[in-house]
This record gives sequence, structure tokens and C-alpha cells, in this order.
Amino acid sequence: PELKAETRTLRVRIELPNRDGRLRPGLYARVALAGPDARPALLVPSDAVIDSGRRRVVIVADGQGRFTPAEVRVGAERDGRSEIVAGLREGQQVVVSGQFMIDAEASLHGVLARMASTPKPASAPAPALEGVGVVKAIAPGSVTLAHQPIVALNWPAMTMPFTLMSPSAAQGIRVGDTVRFSLMLHGDDIMIESMRRIGGAQ
Repeated sequence: PELKAETRTLRVRIELPNRDGRLRPGLYARVALAGPDARPALLVPSDAVIDSGRRRVVIVADGQGRFTPAEVRVGAERDGRSEIVAGLREGQQVVVSGQFMIDAEASLHGVLARMASTPKPASAPAPALEGVGVVKAIAPGSVTLAHQPIVALNWPAMTMPFTLMSPSAAQGIRVGDTVRFSLMLHGDDIMIESMRRIGGAQ
């Protein structure tokens, strides 16, 4: 009945057979609990679930090279698998590797479409797809940034490489600099259109 504030743990009492004496006081064990409502469940690899903090999404593949983000409700998680309570049906294929970039591209497509279709008052500036990050590496035609969350795209803070639309975008930028950057969708790639240094290397 009492939760330990320091460890956020709760002590429970269970009865287990121990005929061969393998269980002894002080040992750790992995215990799986199944209640009377145990039932068949729709499972996907936990790595397939993108959790932005506000929603959980999996990328569904149609088998013909097209991908669709599907918002899901997740139940129990165990042994690297997650129960899908709603949002998927049995037999659908989900993406396990590279799913974050597919979702990011879909988000960027949606943002650009909304920007193009929503009329703006003449006095209101158009929303910019911008971010702030620290330069971790620079290579010909690309840059790796540890960027802050980009709310417009539902991107969390992370470190990732970006392709530059023009090599001149990195002119005067050094590893360790804090930069403000703008994103553009060019073909199927999310690319950096421009970067501006706002803080020096530490």
C-alpha cells in the first residue's frame, strides 16, 4: 500500500514454487504477470512506434512503395513488442527502420500544403520552417546538427544529418557553432536552405 518515493517501487507478495531451491532471498528475477483478462493482442515491434509526446504513430507500407502515417493507441509493452489497441488491423505491414524520416517528410509535406492553402492577412508574416541547433560535423554538401525541437513538424530534439541545398549555406559556419536554419522540401529530400550563426563554438 505504500510507494517508495526514492525508487518509485512498490513491494508485493507472490507465491512461487521453488522445489529445486533456485530462488533465494536477495536474488533478482524477471516476473511476467497475466491477469484474468489476458487476451490475444495485435503486436508490432516497439521500434516501429514513433512517440512525439503528443501522439504515437506507425508508418504503414502498402507493399507498392507507398507509406502512410497511422496514429495508434498503444497498450501493454513487453520484450520489445507493443500492443496496438486502435489504429491498425491485422496483416498490415509497418516500417521498423527509417520510419522517423518518413514521418518527418510527411509532416513537412503537410505543413507546406497548409502554408500554401491557408490565406494569410497581408500584415502577418508567413510561418517559417526554422530550427536552432549546434553544428556537430560539416561535410561537402551536408551538415550534422544537434537541433532543438521543431514544433511545426512535431520533431523532438535530436542529432541528425541534413543535405544542403547549396554549399554556400555553410559558408563561415564551423563545428561547434550554434545556428538558426531554415528547411525546404526539395524532391523527396528535406534540405537546409540557409543557416545563420547565432553563437560561437565553445
